[in-house]
Amino acid sequence: MALPQAVRDILEKTDNDLCAPVRAIEDRETKWEPPPLWHLLVAFGTQEDGGEASALLAFRRRLRLALYAAQRALVCWELYCDGKEPHAAIAAIEAWLASDTRPTDWESLCRPAQPAFREHAIGDCRWADTGSAAKAAACAAQFLRDGALVQAFDAIEYAHAAFIDSPLGEKDHIERWLIEVAASAAYENRDLTPAERDASRDFDAREIPAVREREAHYWNAWLRNP
Repeated sequence: MALPQAVRDILEKTDNDLCAPVRAIEDRETKWEPPPLWHLLVAFGTQEDGGEASALLAFRRRLRLALYAAQRALVCWELYCDGKEPHAAIAAIEAWLASDTRPTDWESLCRPAQPAFREHAIGDCRWADTGSAAKAAACAAQFLRDGALVQAFDAIEYAHAAFIDSPLGEKDHIERWLIEVAASAAYENRDLTPAERDASRDFDAREIPAVREREAHYWNAWLRNP
């Protein structure tokens, strides 16, 4: 499916700067100028005729982009955390897209998980990237529940923020990926292929849990001092 001109125009003008400054997430009460990402999410529905089927298609497109971004940021969580709460939120969204199966426990899916390793809370510098990854998954679930455009926007922004604070950020070109890969798949309302999911990434995401376990003693003082 060819992207409509309105969507192509936004993507072509972004110059790898699709997302707003991270501070905009928490500072929308002041003078906040919507970034290209906001206009992109709006454009996902502006070509429609306003009917119920068209509104649902626009919703699914926005949900997919939020899902793909939050899913991408899971590696920032997995680098230090072994809990699966963000994964549960991602899985619930995937289930709805595949079979219209509605979650039964919205509260746990929509509440950002607390970063922890082996049930020990993480409160040092790792909290920033892992916390943003958890918020990305929770905001995507909130969008599925409530349908507020700002929730889809926040999911993508928090995913972006996770990589800004993560040591993986230098090897994961998430903005380029959003522009060149994820936006088209979301607009086409289709699943990402395995190759698309890992595009614009200079590492193997499958190895991240093993890296976490290997480095656990370095990061977690309580493991070194029983």
